[in-house]
Amino acid sequence: MTRGLGILAIAMVWCIGASGAVNPGIITGTVRNSAGVAQMGAVVEILAYSADRTQTALTDTKGGFAIAGLLPGLYTITVTAPSFLPTIRESVHLQSGASLLLNLTLNTLFETVQLLPRHKLSADSEDDWRWALRS
Repeated sequence: MTRGLGILAIAMVWCIGASGAVNPGIITGTVRNSAGVAQMGAVVEILAYSADRTQTALTDTKGGFAIAGLLPGLYTITVTAPSFLPTIRESVHLQSGASLLLNLTLNTLFETVQLLPRHKLSADSEDDWRWALRS
């Protein structure tokens, strides 16, 4: 019985020591548009997978942000700004005591549409357009 309590006490001390070894980390970065211009006032939200807790920061005049005190784990980062589509980065892994640097780019809807492949018209549809324009 005494031996079982001794093993239990050692296990509890080991668990407490292991949980105390977790150092909070920090995620920093820069938010720019597709032309490389820093975006001031963009909202950066960091959501932990393990908890439904969100931390928020605004970018400064150089587009920079920093969110400290983050526990190790997986995070989803969302960046929003007026007149831009949201940028989402999923499964960002932060290790204990680490400092993670992210460069995020915001795009407009017009820039996103330009990235789509062009639809090639068939010969029949080109003739239909020529006939419609003659009318």
